[in-house]
Amino acid sequence: MTLKQITPDQVASFTYEAVEAKALQDARAIVDDVRANGLPALRAQAARLGDIASPDQDILIPKEALKAA
Repeated sequence: MTLKQITPDQVASFTYEAVEAKALQDARAIVDDVRANGLPALRAQAARLGDIASPDQDILIPKEALKAA
């Protein structure tokens, strides 16, 4: 299989979004929710996305985990 050669001008004409529109829309909704509703919304979103077990769970990261990251 051979690749088709293209010119630099042809490459410049290609346009791609860095982030899919749906992903951007979803992220914007989460950020808007957290901005409007604060910590309760942050906890609810984290629980919905599986980052914490429930919205009542504390959101604390131990120093060791932060250093390791």
